[in-house]
Amino acid sequence: MPVAHKMNIGLAQFTFQAQSDDGATWMLGDTVTRPATFEVCWRDCLPDAEVRVIVNGRPLCALPAGVEGAHTWTLTPDDADWVTVEIRDRSGAMLAVTNPIFLG
Repeated sequence: MPVAHKMNIGLAQFTFQAQSDDGATWMLGDTVTRPATFEVCWRDCLPDAEVRVIVNGRPLCALPAGVEGAHTWTLTPDDADWVTVEIRDRSGAMLAVTNPIFLG
């Protein structure tokens, strides 16, 4: 069973994965083939950082990172072609970006 991809950015860490109701799990670079719940979790971020979920190149949401947090959302292959997550500092400078999880 795959384990969520974990990234370390300085001291910050985050995971990003998708999972279907039947337990199938997808990680970075994988292609989601059915409706799935996506989850990003982070900890040890800069208190004023922002987590952005990007779908097909457009922001789905932007969340204050605080020090620790998590966010889930559901997508189907009909909703999007790919999803990635960014972490940006207060000025908008990129601190990290994941590889995408594809849908198809």
